[in-house]
Amino acid sequence: RADDIPEDGRLRSKLLDFGKALSVADLRAKTIDAQFPVEGRPGYVLSPRVLLVDSGGGVENLDGTTRDTVYKMALADPHRVFPIKGHGGVNAPDQMIRVSPQKYIDEQLGPQSVKLLVLDTQALKDRLSDLINASDPVIWHENAHVDAEYAAHMSGEAKMLVPHGAKMVQRWAPKSQGAHVDLWDASVYCLAGAESVRALKRAPEFQQQIRQAPAALQQIHPQDRYSGWIARRPRGR
Repeated sequence: RADDIPEDGRLRSKLLDFGKALSVADLRAKTIDAQFPVEGRPGYVLSPRVLLVDSGGGVENLDGTTRDTVYKMALADPHRVFPIKGHGGVNAPDQMIRVSPQKYIDEQLGPQSVKLLVLDTQALKDRLSDLINASDPVIWHENAHVDAEYAAHMSGEAKMLVPHGAKMVQRWAPKSQGAHVDLWDASVYCLAGAESVRALKRAPEFQQQIRQAPAALQQIHPQDRYSGWIARRPRGR
């Protein structure tokens, strides 16, 4: 995504590209090393400033675990690539994005320190939902290449009551078991990346507009229990 704050102080976030990467080299080529030409400005290109990569999970691969792969990426490009993980537990953390230095032993470099960003994903999803639903002005722009799979990912979660011990708590969660929401998660990471480089500074009056943005679109069927931000198609189409 490209985030722009023009002279009027109003953030606009534009989706440049989305998809899947098949390797570390492919991921870099499609993100941190990519250049996106700007229409109407010959010779001018946009390049990502930061790349946030989920380091959670212990999935084994040829280079070790997911954590090993992501930490090695960060060590190779420490000013632009940052490992991330979500904050565990129901209670909200003190910070939306917390820097947590991690000790890591690399087989070639020896003991290293890696800057891990711990995200309050629930708060970030709240903010992302507000940005998406803002209509005056429209802030969160997609592009002409989004497809049904993208829409399914982006609308696959909703804020709902879920059990936690003897009580119910409100959290963002998948609408259905096994729902794929990877691109929704990636959008959360894009927002965290923008926050981390302070790209979301706005005038106070614009902050108020965001807070007053509708919580969700209303164009869904009344019998649906949960609401996402993408309206469903009318029945019969």
